[in-house]
Amino acid sequence: IGGHGVPAALMTMFIKRSMHTKVIDPDLPRGYRIVPPNEALWQLNHNLIEADQVS
Repeated sequence: IGGHGVPAALMTMFIKRSMHTKVIDPDLPRGYRIVPPNEALWQLNHNLIEADQVS
């Protein structure tokens, strides 16, 4: 997000740290599983709501 300053940079950083698209699971044959988009976005939404309640 270019040209939008610090708020956009902070939001980008939060989203990048909150999005988990791969989960390590040694019990699976590959040792990990790919998180479906709906699950990843649900978790991101949940994290945003939690962060809003803390502040």
